[in-house]
Amino acid sequence: PYAAHSILLKGPSGCGKSRLVARLAQEMEVVYQTLDAYQLVDRWISQGSMDLSSYLHELGKRGKTILLLDHLESLSTVDTHSSTIAAAARAVTAQLCSLLDDMATQPNVIVFGVTSGELDGRFEHNQRFDMHLQVDPPNRWGRAEILYLATETMPLDQDVDLPLIATLSSGMTAQDLNNLAR
Repeated sequence: PYAAHSILLKGPSGCGKSRLVARLAQEMEVVYQTLDAYQLVDRWISQGSMDLSSYLHELGKRGKTILLLDHLESLSTVDTHSSTIAAAARAVTAQLCSLLDDMATQPNVIVFGVTSGELDGRFEHNQRFDMHLQVDPPNRWGRAEILYLATETMPLDQDVDLPLIATLSSGMTAQDLNNLAR
């Protein structure tokens, strides 16, 4: 059987890609760690080089683990920034690609990459992600479920019709619907 060690989730911002991975880790009762690309670039600029490969090996020692690489699109949108930020983004991308290339040696770790935009071409090279999945905004039934979950602890007036709101909110993301409920 085919076992994916790295999965890329693509879709518009706010669709719940990162939340989906967090929920999966919770349901599977495994260790869950996040590396945010924005924070990695900041860390690279302030502290210099880092060894993500050893970080991956340490995660593997903890047992079954899901590692989320969040906001990967940010690494390809730095061309308009200073040369320091662009250099840091290139270095972080190289480190993350190396981490993905090393996945076969870490059977306890599954990496989820999340992007809401274009990726640096190096992530596509050599099929660094075993699977690519598109996460779209929720359909009417998904929107209704999100609204029910978002409002389950809220006192609602009798005339609030969540299925109608779900029907009228076409194109809204999970984040939009949670904001609407608040």
